[in-house]
Amino acid sequence: VIRRVFEIYVDQAPVLMPVAAAVFVVSGILAEVLEAAGPGLALLALLIKLVATTLFTGMVVRLVADVQDGRRDSTPKQLLNEATPVLGKLIIVGLVAGIGAVIGLFLFIIPGLILITVWFVAAPVVVIERPDGLRALRRSRELVHGNGWRVFGVILVLFFAVLVVAQAI
Repeated sequence: VIRRVFEIYVDQAPVLMPVAAAVFVVSGILAEVLEAAGPGLALLALLIKLVATTLFTGMVVRLVADVQDGRRDSTPKQLLNEATPVLGKLIIVGLVAGIGAVIGLFLFIIPGLILITVWFVAAPVVVIERPDGLRALRRSRELVHGNGWRVFGVILVLFFAVLVVAQAI
């Protein structure tokens, strides 16, 4: 899984890099301007960063689904058009999953790790299947069922890979 994700990211860099630059440079500049304007606007800056990250996640999910169908024919504009309609649902599902995982981590750690694992594919479910309400969380659990340890292993590898890259940068 990790190898395939890396291959897709490298292969699709000509699409992902401009998309990431557009989303994160614009939102980053806007967030920095708001934070510099005053401490009262820091919450709005955080919200902008959350929306930008969620939008990019939706675009990446759409791109990977596009690649998985055997061809990559989506343009950055098409990826944006695909992710925008589910942006609100992605944010809500992400917030609910995040709050649940944090509560679980604070309580006993293990419940939080379990929630992180079973809800790991909730964002792709939202973008690809477009379920009603918070059904994405239940569908994620269904998809992970029987593969929990593998999914947890992928989460750990990705966590440490991001940690190493972040430290290097």
